[in-house]
Amino acid sequence: MTLRVLAFIALLALTLVSGVGTAQAHAQYVTSNPVANAILHDPPTRVAVSLSEAVQSGTASIRVTDSNGTRVDAGPVNLSASDSKTFSIRLSSIGPGVYTVTWTATSAVDGHFTAGSFSFAVQNPDGTLPGPLPGSGPTSGGRPVSLFEVAARFLMFAGLAMALGAAVLATFLWIPAGEDLGLAGRPSFAWGYRALLHWGWIGSFLLVVGAGALWVNALIPLPSSDLGGLVASPFLATTAARLGLGIALLVTMWVASRRAKIALSGVRPVEVLVAVGLAMTGVLVGAGGTHAAAAPWGLVGPVADAVHLLGVSLWIGGLLALFRVRPWLREAELAPAAREVFLGFSDIAGYAVALVLGAGVVLSLVLVGTWDALLGTWYGWIVLAKISLFAPMVAVGAWNRYRVLPASEAPEGLPGTVARLARNVRFEAVLGAVVLILAAILTSVPPPSSLAPSSTDFRLSATSDGIRFDFHVTPFPSVPGVYTFEGYLYNATDGSEYTNATNATLRFTLVNPPLPPQDVTMLGPHTNHFFVDSPALSQRGVWRIDLRVSRNNGPDVRVTFNIAVGTSG
Repeated sequence: MTLRVLAFIALLALTLVSGVGTAQAHAQYVTSNPVANAILHDPPTRVAVSLSEAVQSGTASIRVTDSNGTRVDAGPVNLSASDSKTFSIRLSSIGPGVYTVTWTATSAVDGHFTAGSFSFAVQNPDGTLPGPLPGSGPTSGGRPVSLFEVAARFLMFAGLAMALGAAVLATFLWIPAGEDLGLAGRPSFAWGYRALLHWGWIGSFLLVVGAGALWVNALIPLPSSDLGGLVASPFLATTAARLGLGIALLVTMWVASRRAKIALSGVRPVEVLVAVGLAMTGVLVGAGGTHAAAAPWGLVGPVADAVHLLGVSLWIGGLLALFRVRPWLREAELAPAAREVFLGFSDIAGYAVALVLGAGVVLSLVLVGTWDALLGTWYGWIVLAKISLFAPMVAVGAWNRYRVLPASEAPEGLPGTVARLARNVRFEAVLGAVVLILAAILTSVPPPSSLAPSSTDFRLSATSDGIRFDFHVTPFPSVPGVYTFEGYLYNATDGSEYTNATNATLRFTLVNPPLPPQDVTMLGPHTNHFFVDSPALSQRGVWRIDLRVSRNNGPDVRVTFNIAVGTSG
């Protein structure tokens, strides 16, 4: 490539990385227990935080402090055995007050560090507030996407593609074309074969450098005492596997280059076949440590990711290998072999494009999900940029296949055809290199699907006069609007359903700013269940909700809940 082309690629990478730098590539806060800005009737005994990505073992921390800055958390942080995205800590005995939770974690999906905070309150026994809640909701932040990480990922992807493309081209196209046409003994043919092996060795070296840099970069934020952190997450494990495969590829390609004469003498190059297997394994093994593998689609995500990357590596890797041997392809004595190589690669590229497009559609559904996410996020725009580059690459490939290659059937048109194909390959190879840069950026940024908050209702619980009240609000009360309010009654002693209630009423009072109370009668009872749809939460602020229940025998029972509306987002 010329310096101008390399400068263009570097400028594009810098521009895109600076644009997505604010995307905060890390596991983000999804929900917690207590939820952010919750006002609880009874003090909790634990605090749990759920993130958008799995948390690497040994990296999570939670700190809970009261309004005086005194820590009230106790014991170690525990990572949930059933949900690797959730971690929690036990609390000491606490009473009414406002509490602040600060947390940190490292994603097991991409190795990114993240931190955040939120607050909750425990109301006074009479239902009043112990103090003002912070005005903001939960925070979640981390280091922006770094050029170093993108560069390491690019070297890893480019190295894999170069090694795979060179090994496939040398084994299945170059050697057979030379043998079939009786050109294997020509010096120029031998130099072209050696150039492919050297190109594959360079790709293996880039793979080792990129995977090693990415692995070490992910290890830096880990606790020094966590020796298991070397491969403690899918991301670290797959990156370490690629590092090992890259070293094996280096050795294999070196052996192949030392045995080039044997391959050119008609003996099949077994070591290059081994290189093909190692490179394909390097492509496939990485699918276990990606955002696609972390998506809740089972094996669909990692399989689609593996197929997509295999297609990209075969296609772009083959183009880069052809770009490397252009000087030999353009030699007049090798023109017949060049035609066979281009024809063979055209077939491979056709299958590779089918893999790229088919798996790409599945990945878009898994990682992007919606048209709004595709058009309204940095991740979606980078996906569109990749598509915009694939389109001309497919168009040029189709032009070569159906318009340029047929002209090579006539002997007099063969030299000119090969020259045109070599020029077109240069154009496609440059676009392919840019696609690999975009792939490096995409894998450094969390997809929109992982950032979608969980859809959950709002739940509070209180006990009064031997009755436990479970109070639900659906959907989560984040803005003024119409909500469904539900009350479930249970015997506090044994947890059985309490069915002695006759009616239930809700009184809504806006505490700040003050607003006259409004009474709403709930429907029921349905065994132990009352409910009602109401627009009573009509303004932002802190609402006091008094739930009063009448019984067949005994006085009415009342409990008080407080809900902050529009102050947690």
